[in-house]
Amino acid sequence: MPVLQQLLKALKASTINVSWTFLLLLALAHMATSWLLMCLTGEEVTGSLALWLYFYVVTASTVGYGDFSPTSTAGQLVAALYLIPGGISLFAALIGKATVTVSHFWRQQMQGKGDYSDLTGHTVVLGCLPLTMVPLSTKRGCTIFPKAVRLANYSTRPSRRIMPPCWE
Repeated sequence: MPVLQQLLKALKASTINVSWTFLLLLALAHMATSWLLMCLTGEEVTGSLALWLYFYVVTASTVGYGDFSPTSTAGQLVAALYLIPGGISLFAALIGKATVTVSHFWRQQMQGKGDYSDLTGHTVVLGCLPLTMVPLSTKRGCTIFPKAVRLANYSTRPSRRIMPPCWE
């Protein structure tokens, strides 16, 4: 019994943070159990690995070209009640995982937390300067700031004129 409890605990931990490995194992388990059930019903598509893979992908994705289909009533029930719903669920899980992965990557990049270790010859500016910063002096039509450069040329107050920053 402790082995079963450990297995269920590991399964629960994997489903909370669904990983690509977990989804791959789930898809392989669904494919294997679908093959076993179809084999038990005596379907011809289980005779060849290539034919089974083709049948599984076409049926589970609900494309259904019509060239192969279960011939027995039991095989049709397995396809309708297990293979197709499982395939749709796996496809939805894969789409969801891909969406989360892409949005997480995009969010990390937008927050400046991406991996920039392969970039060279770039200037990194850290921090943000408030609009109330007082310049040291103004010359040649640009504002000189102490120890910082203002990157934004906008203001929340329309009457305030922001000068572009420049180096001394």
